[in-house]
Amino acid sequence: MRLKDEKKIALIYEATLACVSSVGIDSITMSVIAKKASIATGTLYIYFPNKNALLNELYHEVKQKALSQLSIRELSWNFTQKFETFRKKIFLYKKNHVKEYLFLQLFSQSKNLSQKNRDLSTTFHQWLDDLIEEWKQTGYFGFIEKKLIINMINTIIDTMVDYANTTNQDLQTLIQQWIAMTKKALQ
Repeated sequence: MRLKDEKKIALIYEATLACVSSVGIDSITMSVIAKKASIATGTLYIYFPNKNALLNELYHEVKQKALSQLSIRELSWNFTQKFETFRKKIFLYKKNHVKEYLFLQLFSQSKNLSQKNRDLSTTFHQWLDDLIEEWKQTGYFGFIEKKLIINMINTIIDTMVDYANTTNQDLQTLIQQWIAMTKKALQ
């Protein structure tokens, strides 16, 4: 058996992300991905036995990278420092990794998401739940439900990323405006 080439796997992943961004998950096939990656369909099957296996491996890879970029390791910070750092990190992640973010959003809702990947998502959501609970205990969010807080943060970030992608606004200025706006809204 031939060793799998890491560069080719990266090429396949990039082609898959591009295909998902243009036509969605349900419409892509292994042959479409192979064509986008400029490899033979048979070669793609050497690396992944089927589309579901490819999507799950890609999800795991992208989610791991996202988690490492979004984590807040400074435990001694107060909740405001953690919250502002998290908002900056998630904004920048979504702005700089549009295809990856879209893929994570789409495939996380799939019935084909493996248990291993569901567990990985649960780990992140538990970390985020703990952080929000800490913020709620300080009175920062009052009595707002966690799910509503997460939806509010995601909606604002998605809107700001769309705005930043269509204008030449300085990212740091947008982030600071959002932080100031959020503080006023939650007081």
